Amino acid sequence: MSHDILPTPTDGLTLFQYRMAMLDAFLTRKNWATVVHTAKNRNASPASMTDGGDCAYYLSDGGYSRICVNIDTGRLFLTSNSRQEVKDLWACCKEAIADLENDIQEYLASIG
Repeated sequence: MSHDILPTPTDGLTLFQYRMAMLDAFLTRKNWATVVHTAKNRNASPASMTDGGDCAYYLSDGGYSRICVNIDTGRLFLTSNSRQEVKDLWACCKEAIADLENDIQEYLASIG
């Protein structure tokens, strides 16, 4: 999912929310309306994933699978209790994950 080929964000999503929704849809196999609802309700952003508190992004599989950020590196990872199906698909999403990690690393650098 290179950002060169991603369509313009739709449904009132920011680019980051759109990328998270696309990743969520691929990992959970949920429909677009469901993952858009999750992205909006979780207010997906680099800030919301790095500013303390519960920084986990709960995927649209009922909250079983979560994406977190290593604050030191800006790298994303799945929590150990994520569904096995999601873990299996995670390895197929390297480019989409890298785009999100770049957004997060840029944000972390900007707040220095």
